[in-house]
Amino acid sequence: MFCLKEDQFYPEPGKKIIKKEEYAIFLNANQIVEEAQKKAARIVEEAKQAYADEKKRGFNEGMAEGNKKISELMIESVSKSLKNFENFENDIIQVVMQALKKIVGELNADELIIGIVKNALAMVRDQKKVTLIVSPSQEKVVREKLDEIMKGYPTISFIQLDRDPRLKEGGCLLVTEMGMVDATLEIQLEAIQKSLKRVIK
Repeated sequence: MFCLKEDQFYPEPGKKIIKKEEYAIFLNANQIVEEAQKKAARIVEEAKQAYADEKKRGFNEGMAEGNKKISELMIESVSKSLKNFENFENDIIQVVMQALKKIVGELNADELIIGIVKNALAMVRDQKKVTLIVSPSQEKVVREKLDEIMKGYPTISFIQLDRDPRLKEGGCLLVTEMGMVDATLEIQLEAIQKSLKRVIK
């Protein structure tokens, strides 16, 4: 506080008079502090915004990268599954063919040739006349069973039985007006294997 005495200002006892230069420095210091505080607040706000922007960008990039990674993993998984399934298909075919060959191998030669002849005739059941050719060693058993075999194929009115020394046991050829059919055991097994591949794959 100041006291007014004889048109002059005097400070109260114990109070210091601040010089004009010092007061100017004080005002300037306050202004600097205020500016610094504003600048600091602005920097903090900008930093927060930058952090938020980077966080969002990082999230989006992370999502994109994550989705890309997930897609890659899914494609890899599907590829492995397809490969495993393909191997599984091949395994099924091999097992079936091995089982079939084992069953065929357990049949005696007479049962085998009769089965082959029946399968062969089923392929030409719409033909009226058929020439059946087998190996010489199996001609007799086929001839003995021929009448019984023909009962299963009433649309075939005539079957001529011949033999060919070039055929091994299990060999069977059919000749019709449409042409010749090779119904040999190996050929039938190959046809079964191809059919399995088509069905499974």
